[in-house]
Amino acid sequence: MPRMKNSPHPSSAPLPILFSTLLTLLAPIGSPAASESGDVAALIESFLLQQHPEHAERTKVTVNPPNLEKLPPCNQYQPFLPRGGKSIGKINVGLRCLGPASWSLFVGAQVAISGTYLSTAHPLAAGQVLTPQDFVLKQGDLAQLPAGTLVDPAQATGNTLKNALPAGAPLRRDQLQLPRVIQAGQNVRVVYRAPGFSASAEGKAIGNASAGQVTQVRMPSGQVISGTASPQGEVEIAR
Repeated sequence: MPRMKNSPHPSSAPLPILFSTLLTLLAPIGSPAASESGDVAALIESFLLQQHPEHAERTKVTVNPPNLEKLPPCNQYQPFLPRGGKSIGKINVGLRCLGPASWSLFVGAQVAISGTYLSTAHPLAAGQVLTPQDFVLKQGDLAQLPAGTLVDPAQATGNTLKNALPAGAPLRRDQLQLPRVIQAGQNVRVVYRAPGFSASAEGKAIGNASAGQVTQVRMPSGQVISGTASPQGEVEIAR
């Protein structure tokens, strides 16, 4: 009688195959909370990039993924900047849940903007009228520079320096005596602008102002309003 071959038992499968199967079963599965945290970080990054559209291609945003594990589930998130908060450098960004729960937290982020700025080419004296030979353009992270640092040579040329500066110092707007575009007591045009709407009226300037400075105007009704002096000598109010 012919001998019958024994059929292989499942447990007799080659060890490499069993080992591979075991590794697959034990491989960590991505946490839904971790995935959601990454999505929220990407949402915040997009929000911060929108704050600097003129520097979009030169802006680098790093967001610390928020820890959402202990918070109620959320279907819709809304990033926001705290009142008076900056949008450049090392910052905290608000994150608000719009539903179904209601909560908010702050997320750490870093916004770096690579660009050129004006730096003094040599020591400058107070009262000196600046020429293009007095400054150079340097490359750097604008977020690390003092507020009001100038980035366009036209912003400095022909203006008078208020105080002495050493060589290599960033040149700031508040260090320059800018020409006055509004004189105290003169009649000025006040322009109000809002999306899809604009209006204008005439008032009397209360003080002197250079372009970009905030100044006050007394209207015929006696009301005093504040606005920004434009290079054309108008006072602009934007909403």
